[in-house]
Amino acid sequence: DQFIEDILVGRFSAEHVVVGENFNFGFKAQGTPKYLSEVGPKYGFGVSIIKLQEDRGSTISSSRIRNLIIDGEIERANELLTRNFFLKGPVIHGEKRGREIGYPTANIGLTNLATIPADGVYAGWLSVGNFKWQAAISIGTNPTFPGVRGRQVEAYAIDQVGLDLYDQEATIEFGYRLRDTLKFDGLEPLLAQMKKDCDQARDLTSK
Repeated sequence: DQFIEDILVGRFSAEHVVVGENFNFGFKAQGTPKYLSEVGPKYGFGVSIIKLQEDRGSTISSSRIRNLIIDGEIERANELLTRNFFLKGPVIHGEKRGREIGYPTANIGLTNLATIPADGVYAGWLSVGNFKWQAAISIGTNPTFPGVRGRQVEAYAIDQVGLDLYDQEATIEFGYRLRDTLKFDGLEPLLAQMKKDCDQARDLTSK
């Protein structure tokens, strides 16, 4: 019962737990939904067991959705989630490349446990506090610029000027995948493509 005591009760203070009928937990995955529903009242929470759902002949599961996200198939993942996939984290200081070329971006700090979509450019939304903006989102290593860097998740709030979001908690929602990451021969073709990306993202997120 360590999982129940440490995670469900200790970390989440669970009052009600919803699990799929194939859910397993604990040592060697010996815990079952039936067992959880039996001991739940002892720990002060109720349990609902949900029957498995299928989509296009395959079971909808967290691992299936996670793989779609990792492969960059955001629209399919959103269909199965019945909402937009999102990442949340503090806005951290980056290299400020975007600011230098007229597209200041919010770089999001994420934990190693985050499920990050495939490298590329996406259309979606950036939210901080009570504000929500249409956004062009980039994931990757910015190969056009020299140097070696890790993967970055950054969002440009379309048509917004003068935002100071550093150290604030931000949420990036992913709506559509626009294209793969490209390496450009110079700044001019990069800026031309970024304008196209923003125009497309603006149109898609206005629907």
